[in-house]
Amino acid sequence: MPTLPTDNLLLECFPPLPDHVALPRDAADDYLIASADPAAAKVIINDRFGALACAFPSATLWSDSFSARRSWDHNLTLNQLPPAAGRTLTSLTETAAGTQQVLLRMPKALDQLCHWLDRISNAAPEAEILLAGMAKHIPVSWLKRLQQNSAGYQQLRIERKARLMRLRGWQAAPRPAWRSYGSGDGLHLSALPGVFSGEKEDAASRLLLDLVVLPQSGRLIDLGCGNGLLALTAASRAPALTVIACDDSAAAVESAEYNARQNDLTLTVRQSDCLSEVAETADIILCNPPFHDGHRQLTDIAARMFTEAAQHLNQDGCLAVVANRHLPYLPLLRQHFREVKTVSSHPKFSVYVCRRPE
Repeated sequence: MPTLPTDNLLLECFPPLPDHVALPRDAADDYLIASADPAAAKVIINDRFGALACAFPSATLWSDSFSARRSWDHNLTLNQLPPAAGRTLTSLTETAAGTQQVLLRMPKALDQLCHWLDRISNAAPEAEILLAGMAKHIPVSWLKRLQQNSAGYQQLRIERKARLMRLRGWQAAPRPAWRSYGSGDGLHLSALPGVFSGEKEDAASRLLLDLVVLPQSGRLIDLGCGNGLLALTAASRAPALTVIACDDSAAAVESAEYNARQNDLTLTVRQSDCLSEVAETADIILCNPPFHDGHRQLTDIAARMFTEAAQHLNQDGCLAVVANRHLPYLPLLRQHFREVKTVSSHPKFSVYVCRRPE
């Protein structure tokens, strides 16, 4: 591997993660950096911690993740590089027609990848697209789809367990971007690719809604809202309730806003890293926390959600959490709440109601 622009940079995971969970730069990042044309006008897609943003400080950037954007700024500042604000796209549809090269880290879901490629190819049809990820996370079926739907496709050899593909002329098969279904409360819900519970009602969220008594007034926060199922159900059941929904994902925010309009419900939706963009306090916070960050399984995101939820509750407020029973959330919740009750005996999920922050 040649000397790379990141070799002399100081890079950190932000927020911090143990080394055995994640590193701020991996072999797929290195493969993209080594294969890119340094002189090409480029867009970087789905850079998790900012290794690519720091390697190419003049490139345009986009990520669906708010926390990823915070990571870019952290590492750019750490290396005394210009901030990302002036070169960040709010949507892939803004990709400049003159873009020559796109560097794309593979997402977790194929439909999400195809949706991104659709938007990129519509905005910049002449751009070469370099896609990279760890080989174990890229099934052969994905490679076949990429080859079948590209006018030009090249699959490079695996390097340090990372895989890289080059393609031009992406031509996706016609398919609707939005997935839709009806909820148990009679709501019509839709979601963009990559949004949690996008194709059917999530069973854990339904359990939470069935077991937790919602206030009829005051303020509710749906922390990690996905397509807005919890927030919109609360708004439909209690019209006098002020409801705020937030999620790290731009696609989730777009989906929740769309669903509020479709169901004629009032909802405030914000893209936020946990509760970083929410100043208000709440009488109740609902949370079905993720336990994956990309392909990594971890409890760090949930731990931060619980910490920040405790800081955003009114004096008599409560946090209601639903999660798979095998996840070690009970000790984490007890670090922040003096009263934690398990209110479900479901064989797969646990529901916790937490009061009186420490």
